[in-house]
Amino acid sequence: MHNVQPSTTSRIRSEHIGALGLCFALSGACGGEPIIEDGPVDYKTDSFRVAADPPGGEFSGPVSVSLHAEVPATIYYTTNGEPPTANGILYEGPFDIEGDVMLRAVAVDSDGVWSRGTIEHYEPLELTLPPRVSPRILSLSRPHVYFSAEPGDQILEQTIVATSVGSHHVMIHRAYITASSGAGNFYEPGIFQLETPVAESTLLAPGESMQVRISYRATETLRSAALSFETDDMRTDTGVHSVELSGRIFNW
Repeated sequence: MHNVQPSTTSRIRSEHIGALGLCFALSGACGGEPIIEDGPVDYKTDSFRVAADPPGGEFSGPVSVSLHAEVPATIYYTTNGEPPTANGILYEGPFDIEGDVMLRAVAVDSDGVWSRGTIEHYEPLELTLPPRVSPRILSLSRPHVYFSAEPGDQILEQTIVATSVGSHHVMIHRAYITASSGAGNFYEPGIFQLETPVAESTLLAPGESMQVRISYRATETLRSAALSFETDDMRTDTGVHSVELSGRIFNW
């Protein structure tokens, strides 16, 4: 888990914030602190966004987090709840976090335009089982899949492994791609495709696995979806278990 060091903070202020003539704490989208400025700040609440991969949620151990901006931009983040612009770490690549962490991130492009603030909450997974526990358990190899294309790429593929890890067979009634719970306007049918047909009423014996391939047609902005499995694994109210999908054309 990262801690903000004074040397890092000083370098960010002098090399980046100072170069733009800025001296402020992030407001509005990252928690409502007031802006303190010595010069004009081109800050827009309807600006581009920064996405975290994976997004916040519950995790059973350390998780490696990547940050991606929708346009070429310099990204700053904190893991202690403080505003990223005033106390941020310069994002230079994936980093590990563990425990109860509030991640905050913001980015600034080459024209000095700031992104909307991003807040993701990462929490330790509670190992206590819900009252209704089924011996039919479907385990998915990843909770989130991020497709990162390079210029010229058109279609990318990745694989999810579904495994029966309980004491009984798991019935997969059907599998399909749909909008994720947080997709908003980033969902577009046809961008993600299920390349491996999953027959209706597929049975997985205890210990048995199946591989499911998903394709992504590269786009210039973020797109989101979910690969959902309708099952008789009733650890959820509906028996639906999902993998979040997201992708874009560039990975800055």
